[in-house]
Amino acid sequence: MDSFKQYNSFEIMIKYLIVVFFIIVPLSTNANGLKSMLKEDGFCALTWEQNLATITGMKCVETNCVSKNLKEYVRPDDILDLKGIKLKIIRYTFWRNSLYAVTIMTEGRTNYLALKRMVLESIGSSYHKDDSNERYVWSNQKTDWELKYIDQGEQGRLQMKSTNITRQIELTKYIKSRNYSNWIKPRRVKK
Repeated sequence: MDSFKQYNSFEIMIKYLIVVFFIIVPLSTNANGLKSMLKEDGFCALTWEQNLATITGMKCVETNCVSKNLKEYVRPDDILDLKGIKLKIIRYTFWRNSLYAVTIMTEGRTNYLALKRMVLESIGSSYHKDDSNERYVWSNQKTDWELKYIDQGEQGRLQMKSTNITRQIELTKYIKSRNYSNWIKPRRVKK
């Protein structure tokens, strides 16, 4: 009789573990799936300022960006489905071969609203920056996030950027303008 009770309790424990690992864990992972992707210092397994040479599977798609130092890549093997949300593209932007930004695009309002719900659950408190556009902005010491719906083209965009590289780019622009100003000053014609 005791062995029957032990077998019965062992069977109950196995059933409990099956429920926990195959039902409860996946449900909580769905809710927090995006949170694990939207890291404080990067995206998925990538970190800001990671060198392009250390990342496999990148394919260059754009080199005529705003700056010659910016280049955009995609990973053809990326899965463009995020917990049922159909993604249009995931773009990786590098500045001087260091990971600077990741942009996720969705197609259609339904996919955008699903992405918005997941982002709001994952990142937390936000503020509506622009009342005329549906735009949300978050920031911490390492990452700036922007979630926006673009009416024209019916697309959603989630963009994550390295705050450190953003500062470096701005500083580079400032230094270039100062250098040009200093170069042009002695060349001005006196009247």
